[in-house]
Amino acid sequence: MRHSLRLPGRQLETLSLPLSHRYTLESDAVWVAPEEAVRDALDESRLVELVLPLEQQGGSVGLCTNASLAPSLALEGFCETLREVAANLVGGR
Repeated sequence: MRHSLRLPGRQLETLSLPLSHRYTLESDAVWVAPEEAVRDALDESRLVELVLPLEQQGGSVGLCTNASLAPSLALEGFCETLREVAANLVGGR
């Protein structure tokens, strides 16, 4: 790992915010989550933020669509516009 952090022996990977929230509240788990997902629990002191000296690396962001449905022209246009904007941001233009 980049910062010599080792993954714990037991891990839970899920996209379910309710499951992650409940699991964290009922255990000693560490949850890597978007701030918006935990803001209320932080404000109510039900969760605490671990401040770690790690630089933000950014990361890949993808689009998920239903593979069983053909994309509409509007969706294809939207995706193409997103790709163009992302390319401009990454390219510094």
